[in-house]
Amino acid sequence: MKKIVLLSFITLLNACTTNATQQNSTPINRPVSVQVRYDTQTIPVGSLFSWSSGLTGMYQDARLIHTNMDELLKKGIVNALIEKGYQFSENVIGAEYTIAYTAGLESALSDDEALQTFGVLPGLVVNKDSTQNVEKGTLVIDVINQTTGRIHWRSSGQTLAKLEQMPQQQRQQRINQFIKMMLSDL
Repeated sequence: MKKIVLLSFITLLNACTTNATQQNSTPINRPVSVQVRYDTQTIPVGSLFSWSSGLTGMYQDARLIHTNMDELLKKGIVNALIEKGYQFSENVIGAEYTIAYTAGLESALSDDEALQTFGVLPGLVVNKDSTQNVEKGTLVIDVINQTTGRIHWRSSGQTLAKLEQMPQQQRQQRINQFIKMMLSDL
C-alpha cells in the first residue's frame, strides 16, 4: 500500500514539473488589460459618446513617424463603441459620455508613470527574446460622465507595438482587436 501511495506521489510530482517547464517556455507577450468601474450605473445601449476636451492622445515617437497612431486609435475606439451599440458624434453637445485616451510606448510612458498617473497598470511582462522591433505600449481609455463630470469607467491595456512599417490596414486590425478587448466590459 505504501509503495502505491509513494508511486502515485512521484507520478504527481513529475506531472507538475513537466507542466512548469512548458509554462516557462511559453512567451508571456499577450495583450493584457485592467478595467475599473467608478460608477455602479451601467451605460445604456444607445448612449451618445464624443471626444473629451481633455484628450491627451498618443505620445509621439519618431520610430512611428510613418503612421498616424492617433487616427488609428480614434477609429478603433469609435468602431468598438458602435459595435457595442453606442452612438458617437464629433460634436460634444448632447453627448452623455466623453472619451479620453492616453497612449505611449514604454520609453515615453513607463509603467511607474502610468501607475502613478492613472492608478492602474495591467502589468504586461515582456519576454526579453522578443524585444527587437517591438516595444511595450500602454493605452488608457477613460469614459467621463458628462452629467457628473467624473470618470465613470477606465481601462488600461498593454501590448507589444510593432515599430517597423506595416500596411495601414494590418496595423488598424491589430489596434481594433486590442481596443475591443479593452472595452469588453464597458
